[in-house]
Amino acid sequence: MDGQRIELLDVIRGFSLLGIFFVNMPSFHSPNLYINPMDWWNTPIDRSLNAIIDVMLQASCYPLFSLLFGYGLASIYKNSKKENLNFSLIASRRLGFLLLIGIAHVLFIWHGDILISYAIVGTISAFLLSWPAVKLLRTGIIMYVFPNVLLACQFFFLKGNNNRVSGVDEVKNSLKIYAQGTFHDITLQRIHDWQMANDSLSFLLFFTTIMPFMLIGMALAKTKFAEQQRIRKRSFFYLFIPALLLKCVPYFFGWNIMSHFIQDIFGGPLLGASYAFLLSLLLKNQYCAGIIKALAPVGRMSLSNYLFQSFASTLIFYHYGLGLYGQVSLAEGDVLVVALFIAQMLFSRYWMERHTYGPIEWIWRSVTFVKIPKWRK
Repeated sequence: MDGQRIELLDVIRGFSLLGIFFVNMPSFHSPNLYINPMDWWNTPIDRSLNAIIDVMLQASCYPLFSLLFGYGLASIYKNSKKENLNFSLIASRRLGFLLLIGIAHVLFIWHGDILISYAIVGTISAFLLSWPAVKLLRTGIIMYVFPNVLLACQFFFLKGNNNRVSGVDEVKNSLKIYAQGTFHDITLQRIHDWQMANDSLSFLLFFTTIMPFMLIGMALAKTKFAEQQRIRKRSFFYLFIPALLLKCVPYFFGWNIMSHFIQDIFGGPLLGASYAFLLSLLLKNQYCAGIIKALAPVGRMSLSNYLFQSFASTLIFYHYGLGLYGQVSLAEGDVLVVALFIAQMLFSRYWMERHTYGPIEWIWRSVTFVKIPKWRK
């Protein structure tokens, strides 16, 4: 069931993990769920970094991760059919265990978990894996474009700015509990924050944001798109320039619900796709390949690294750790991202030179196939 790993996919996973870490970091050290970052960060360097992350990374990396999740699920489906294995049981164990990891992530580490969403949407998407690639691709595109265009048209008639502040009390509670509360207090706050970020509307949005990219990833896996890697430089620029313009819409026309929606929903995925094409080009460049390949070990153990990012960051900022919540600037948080990610790159390379899977991936695979895979090389 191992098959031959595609290095490009691991590189994209590693790159996406870095981008997601930059986007998530403000939520680790500040009440990002309840503030308007345009008002919260008031120093020139913090405002500049906020704009850079907003334009270059926000909503651009999670579509890649969703696409790769679908790609991986389709690869398991194809291999299970070749070996006459029961894919339904394999998928139920794989996604069920991912759901348990996500629940534990929320309860004991951080409220901003994405694994629960992936487990739920992945389970629904798995029922469509028997469809041909063209049908999966068409369905994914329609599911994404049609409802989001309708929403954009609706937002066109809405007035007001995109202020995310839920109230001064929410901000004060977050600052007090995460910086001074007991583990029990922090756990209750985590659950509250998760509920705030995952209401019924957010659940419906999973099917117009996450699921379409999973279906597209499944379609690409069936066509072996990543194995062909026939990418030209102009493919990158055809996507990058329009995507960058869309991501800058709020900075050109002002912040409101429509400009922010266009920025994230339409600009984000296009920019993410351009990054994937750029990484493919750099991977084939003799001068850049060595540097780019350093991302591959991180991507190979992306689940372990994702959980470590949450664990290390909350341990630094929450009261049961160093208690630095609310005391660092955006720039200081970004420096921490760089330092921790370099450490992850070094450790991932060391680990993957000696092991077949990352630590969490090894457990996940054992549960998926009810078989203990080879641990050390």
